[in-house]
Amino acid sequence: MVFMSLFFMHTNAQQSSGPQVYKDWTFIVEKANVDVFYKVLECKGRKEVHLKVFNDLPVAREVRFTFELTNGANGKKLTKEIVLQAASAARFIPECGNDKLVDLKIALPKGFDPSALIAKATVLTQMGTNP
Repeated sequence: MVFMSLFFMHTNAQQSSGPQVYKDWTFIVEKANVDVFYKVLECKGRKEVHLKVFNDLPVAREVRFTFELTNGANGKKLTKEIVLQAASAARFIPECGNDKLVDLKIALPKGFDPSALIAKATVLTQMGTNP
């Protein structure tokens, strides 16, 4: 009985220590060797969308894309242009709890339902070149 109580206490502690995830990493687009994914979560009480970006080319370049988020409940849209200076074969993966890659962390506007979002990205970077 003591073992079961300790097990459940440990399990609950693990579950409550991480961010609440509304939607895990989901692929949006791949174009010009740029891959974009998004994740919807709550970090430190703030609902956010995180963008994960891969530069699949073995050369450094500027990666540029627009990200559009639509609130499925009312059709309101949020659009943001993202520009990254990417090293060869670079991966950009933001995380809760740090101030790195803040351009890839987007706070959800008031009224946006984190479980009813539609995401779209349009890659502006051309294959092997900077725009």
